[in-house]
Amino acid sequence: DTELFERAIRAHAEAGLVEECLSLLRRMRRARKTPSLESYALVVSALSAAGRPREAARWLRRVVEPSVSQLLLRRSKAPPRRSEYNRAMAAYGAAGLPHEVMETLRTMVGEGEHRPDLRSFNALIAAHANAGELGPRRRLLQDQTSRSLLGRSVGQPDRAAAWIHRMRGWGIEPDACSYTSAIAGFARAGAA
Repeated sequence: DTELFERAIRAHAEAGLVEECLSLLRRMRRARKTPSLESYALVVSALSAAGRPREAARWLRRVVEPSVSQLLLRRSKAPPRRSEYNRAMAAYGAAGLPHEVMETLRTMVGEGEHRPDLRSFNALIAAHANAGELGPRRRLLQDQTSRSLLGRSVGQPDRAAAWIHRMRGWGIEPDACSYTSAIAGFARAGAA
């Protein structure tokens, strides 16, 4: 069952069991089950957390970014639905890429078709909570984004918590996933 595979991948990724994640992805493909974009992004996040940035970057370039681009750039008779934007943001969130989630969110809102919902904000919170060590250039970009959105530069878990507060400004009440993601970010940062 695809859902069972994906739950197992999430559990292994959260436990930092990278080889098990990769094994599950292979088994899923052999069983002719298509892994979700979020499953791939979880593997990217696990590889990053395990100190394997080259492999993480390779998976991100090979699978996650092209899939997200296809979702967002596919222009048929109608613009992308909010669920398609949310899937893209969830993938970036699982991979710990808050800048990409924010850009996708801006695109969604900028087109005027959709307002963010709970899933949109949860992806942004997860992205900040899952963000790992960043290179100096990437850190500068994150800090600039943070300052423009929140008025100051704060740590990644603090950004996740700040977004929980900002959700309410949009009339959206945080759920257990929102709080759990933020708490996990603090725990990873050693601040819990």
